[in-house]
Amino acid sequence: MLHWRNYRLNPEHYKRIMKTPDEIKRELSSKIDRLMGEMFPAAKREAGGRYVMADFLGETAGRSTNVFKAKNSPVYVAKDHQTGESCNILELCHRKLGGSFSETMRWALKFCGFEQIRTLKTETAIETKPVPETALRGSEVHKYMVEKRGINERTLGKYNIFADEKNGSHWWGAPLYDSEGRCRMLKYTCITRIGSKKQIYSTQPVFNTPFGLHLVGEDDRELIICEGEIDCMSLHQMQKESNIPVIAVPSASNHGWIENCFEMLTRMERIYVASDMDDAGQQMFIKLSQRLSADRCYRIEIPEPHNDVNDWLVKDHPTEADLKILMDSAKGNEPEALVKPGDFVLQMQDCVTQQEREREWKNWCFQDMPLSLRESELFTVIGIPGSGKSQIAYQLLLHLASTGTKCMAVSFEVPIENMMLQLGTQLLGEEPKHEQCAEVAEELGENIFFIDDTNFRDHTSNWEALKAEIILAKQKYGINTVLIDSFSYLAPKLDFEAQGVISKDLARTAVKHQLSIVLIAHADAKNKETGGNKYAPTSPGSILGAQDLSQASHTICSMHRNTAKELAMSNGNPEDQDKYKKQGDAVFTVFKQRNSGVNFSRDLWFDTKTRLFQTTPILKESTEDEYWYNLD
Repeated sequence: MLHWRNYRLNPEHYKRIMKTPDEIKRELSSKIDRLMGEMFPAAKREAGGRYVMADFLGETAGRSTNVFKAKNSPVYVAKDHQTGESCNILELCHRKLGGSFSETMRWALKFCGFEQIRTLKTETAIETKPVPETALRGSEVHKYMVEKRGINERTLGKYNIFADEKNGSHWWGAPLYDSEGRCRMLKYTCITRIGSKKQIYSTQPVFNTPFGLHLVGEDDRELIICEGEIDCMSLHQMQKESNIPVIAVPSASNHGWIENCFEMLTRMERIYVASDMDDAGQQMFIKLSQRLSADRCYRIEIPEPHNDVNDWLVKDHPTEADLKILMDSAKGNEPEALVKPGDFVLQMQDCVTQQEREREWKNWCFQDMPLSLRESELFTVIGIPGSGKSQIAYQLLLHLASTGTKCMAVSFEVPIENMMLQLGTQLLGEEPKHEQCAEVAEELGENIFFIDDTNFRDHTSNWEALKAEIILAKQKYGINTVLIDSFSYLAPKLDFEAQGVISKDLARTAVKHQLSIVLIAHADAKNKETGGNKYAPTSPGSILGAQDLSQASHTICSMHRNTAKELAMSNGNPEDQDKYKKQGDAVFTVFKQRNSGVNFSRDLWFDTKTRLFQTTPILKESTEDEYWYNLD
């Protein structure tokens, strides 16, 4: 379980956010006056936001070096007219600070005020593997690599490839390193196949890390990512002067390695993906672009008729100049505006598959309701304060987490510890005791994350700050579902134009990043059409002050608390009690669904001990207080 916090943290738990160097440059440029005052005190500010100083270190006054905003760009650059040398604002700070670029990035993140992330779990002892020193020359593996795959001894040595023999078969082994240069796992691949299937095994425990990570240096700003180890070594071998590091992912569909290489990936300004020229390779590029930021990912397209890099190496013997041509022409994940229907057959098939899956499997916490929380959807829950909308949202969150869905919650109304208390009560069936709090945190496990809303108090728009954290969580941890409580805190009160813009951006963010966003919003308790808080909201127009939100939301439902029943059951009048005892404690209504269009209303019963709603009457009376408290 993770907390977004920036105070009272053990420094050993700090990790950096996935902010690209371009984003850091823009943020530093937006704080240029403060930056120049603190880092370059001898610099003099002139008209137009330009600064002049003696040199790149800025320790003495002068006019040889200018710091100014680049043309048609928000980023500041520096130029020393005496030497003719120039650099961007981040590089200027790096020169001033000295040390490694990683240290500069850590300083820049802190200077820009970006939040830090920590994990509450303590790190277990690291198990490393010794790298075998088996001689390659003269072995069957050496013959296979050099003669069949075209990989020379120098390249094999760079990646520490070794030979092994098992059950009469010859295997080539590869050590896999972590970001600290420690060998964490050994992977073995047989030089012969069974039919078309590779024979592969690895040492235990499995550690998600790319092949070739140990060759990525602190000062590298570009990276090539391949689909397989031999393709990786092929690209490395083609380079004679450029020496751009090349790594290979564990598999085209396995992206768990990203978290273990987060710091290294943050440094990269340009990332090339040289995956196979098939559908799996294209999907790998798309997924990496989504996780690592599309504006710095480019796909290297292998010339026809070759399907992968090694085939190109063996048959065409390309030079470094040939590779450079492909890298210069590499394209990002930016689809053209004009497309043909035939270009979307696979996407259409994906939609059909998704719809079939949604019909067969409902992920709503009440399986007897015709309702699902879908991917790429803004799901809005409305109700007046105290109606139970937050409580049912927690119940949904716990249900999704139990199925393996990675969820994240942020509340501008309820502190994290109180949300955990509510989830713990639902999880244990009773309010947790002091000694059970650690057990609750352990049970919630790796699938529920929280954002500390106090980090956004200084932002003029809570939504812009929150959106950045949501995208980060999606990229780094694969978050699928986000709970936001509540909409009224995302934009200034009575700023209807801002509320409209944020409503549409919420929906766009859900669609673009393939997220399910569960948004809690207040209902208009003074709405004459609904009779105030006496009757349940019955239309999207019941959302308090946010007409655009009703249009942007893909699904809208409401919670209404049956206060008439509470009064009747508590006043001791037998006639009133007989009238209301069969009614639900709340009314759950759906009046908009994107896909099915099914609208319905159901009674719900609330167990005050477990703090769970259910769709059938509660036969056994709870021993707890019958009043609802702290629901929203």
